[in-house]
Amino acid sequence: EIGSGLVGSEMCKETAHKGFCDVDFEGVKAITTKFAGKLFGRLYDNLGKEEFYKNIHIINMSNDVKISYEVGLIRYIKYFI
Repeated sequence: EIGSGLVGSEMCKETAHKGFCDVDFEGVKAITTKFAGKLFGRLYDNLGKEEFYKNIHIINMSNDVKISYEVGLIRYIKYFI
C-alpha cells in the first residue's frame, strides 16, 4: 500500500528530520481520491490538523490533482477521524 505505507512513512521521516515535508506534484497528471485519502488522510490523522497544514507543503499541484487531493482528504477526515 503505497499511500499508507512507503510514501507516508518517508514523508513522516522527512517531517521529523527537517520539521516539514515538501510534496512536489510536478508532472503528476492525476491521482485517485482513494490514494489521496489514504496518504494525506493518515498523515493528517497522525500529525493533527495544525501540524499537517503547517508542515506538509503541497507544491506544483495541477487543478485536476488538487480536486482529487481535496476530495480524498475531506472524505478521509469525515469517515475515519
